[in-house]
Amino acid sequence: MNKACLSIIAENIILKDSAGGGKINGDIFLDSQCTFTLESGEVNGDISNHGTFYADGGTVLKNVQNYSTITQRTGTAGTVFNDFVGSSEYTIISGGVFNAQVLNTGNSCITNGVFNGQVNNGGSGYISGGVFNGQVKNYNSISGGVFNGQVENNNSISGGVFYDKVLNKSENNYIGNISGGVFYGGIEHNGGTITDPYHTVSFDLNGASGTVPVTQYFVNTNTAQALEPDDPVKEGYEFAGWYNGETKYNFTENVTGSIALKAEWKNVEAPVITGLEDGKTYCDTVQFEVSDNVGVTSVTANGVELIPDSNGKYSLEKGKGTLTVVVKDKAGNEKKVTVTVNDGHSLEHFDAKEASVSDTGNIEYWQCKDCDHYFSDENGTKEITLKDTVISKKAPEIINGKGQSVTQGTKKELSFTSNAAFNEFKYVKLDGKELNSKNYTVKEGSIIVTLNKDFVSTLKAGKHTISIVSETGEASTEFEVIKKEVDKDSSNKTNTGIIGNAGLWISMMVSSLDALLIGFILKRKNRK
Repeated sequence: MNKACLSIIAENIILKDSAGGGKINGDIFLDSQCTFTLESGEVNGDISNHGTFYADGGTVLKNVQNYSTITQRTGTAGTVFNDFVGSSEYTIISGGVFNAQVLNTGNSCITNGVFNGQVNNGGSGYISGGVFNGQVKNYNSISGGVFNGQVENNNSISGGVFYDKVLNKSENNYIGNISGGVFYGGIEHNGGTITDPYHTVSFDLNGASGTVPVTQYFVNTNTAQALEPDDPVKEGYEFAGWYNGETKYNFTENVTGSIALKAEWKNVEAPVITGLEDGKTYCDTVQFEVSDNVGVTSVTANGVELIPDSNGKYSLEKGKGTLTVVVKDKAGNEKKVTVTVNDGHSLEHFDAKEASVSDTGNIEYWQCKDCDHYFSDENGTKEITLKDTVISKKAPEIINGKGQSVTQGTKKELSFTSNAAFNEFKYVKLDGKELNSKNYTVKEGSIIVTLNKDFVSTLKAGKHTISIVSETGEASTEFEVIKKEVDKDSSNKTNTGIIGNAGLWISMMVSSLDALLIGFILKRKNRK
């Protein structure tokens, strides 16, 4: 239907959406004599209900103001209310699914339905049934229902099952009182009261870590059972159950009195044997120790009981062959190891080997083929470790390219060879600093490093140290860049030529002047 205001008076109306996706886009007013059934479809408008609203299915998207009855037929899914629902004087809600806030006040009553949003049970409001998954604020009376969310009680609770905490309060002239109900989520006392008789079931983790389960309350009832908490966890133990004294508690029994339950634990951690390794062979008397967190009851070897010495150590004598050691504790746990104890070592000799640049060497040593121990003497009395037998690789050195020199500014390649293995090369240093790899090339044989000629031409005059760094160390040598000298003889020859030419001109000028002077004298004599 298009958007409009639908007024239903003294009619029995059934709205269902057989095609799926139909909507009423408008407000609906239901007269007090009207019966309105919503089976499916969608209402996108406010509803003012003064009649009987059968909320059997479909969805209501906007506010509902209830002045009469909202109910649900048995076997139906229930209408989903996605916005605020308010109930006024002497109204009833007995069905539907409410996802938003519900205000129940003025002698109104909630007897059934599913409430996922907050419910405010206001002045003279009553709750006697329903499932409440959101918070409930009670300012009047709760006598029944299942409450999975937190309840704030400012007046009266006389029945119901509460799986979350109940805050029993006293404020603003309200005093919360609890006179009946089952409270699996516990009761937090904030000034409110509890009327006798009531029983409690409390829990003790008995040494386990984690959060202690809340104390459960059973008020004015002897027909409810305690809710069994999740099994706690304790390292090295298996949870054996909740015990009331020496008896394992049965959670199917009715709670008829207060009970303090304690977690009982079964030790499942086997004893620890220190000094023996399962499957290993020993070639001399071997000592070992045992420990356990509840206490050791017996230690045997091939069924024969062993007695510890004054230091608490047990011994297996050499030459006893294959033995199975069994350690048992007070909880019935056991630890087994099987070892072989020989009468002396079976030694194998290894000659000394000199180390090289590419390979480690070793000292002369002996190794027991049975127990895998190492010795520096043939009698097997001076035990050493495998590490003690190893001689480290020799440090690498430069084997080609020592003592080279080049004139400053000359473009010339310089090659240097380290005797380290090529696969162990890391980088090159020049005068203590790592050299950019673009300035050199590396090739195999052992490690041949060649400085590029363009790079060599940029080096300053003087001595330089090149180091070829490999995994086994550094191979270093020096080379020299000789300063380029100026040609002094060439400069002198150039000056001498200039001076010589000047003298020639001067000589020629003097000769010319002499010739002119002689000619002048002869001319004057002829005149006379």
